[in-house]
Amino acid sequence: MVFLDIDGVLNCEGFLHDAHALRKRLRDAGRDDEVDGFHGVHQIDPARVELLNTIYRATQCEFVLSSSWRILHETSEVEEMLRFH
Repeated sequence: MVFLDIDGVLNCEGFLHDAHALRKRLRDAGRDDEVDGFHGVHQIDPARVELLNTIYRATQCEFVLSSSWRILHETSEVEEMLRFH
């Protein structure tokens, strides 16, 4: 069993900085419709999700969401964000 945090585990400061910069460029270009949804799914680094998938494939472990994200999002929302990647 793996107790999973999101912030600092499935993202990092550099990744979040880049995501914020992309969001700003899209807004500046008038592409606000593409900015919708950035709050959750685009705060998770796909490379980190792949590492999580590697752990799962090797161990078939269960994951327990121990992140503050469990307060902000339904479990099904977080699962969907992880599937997106």
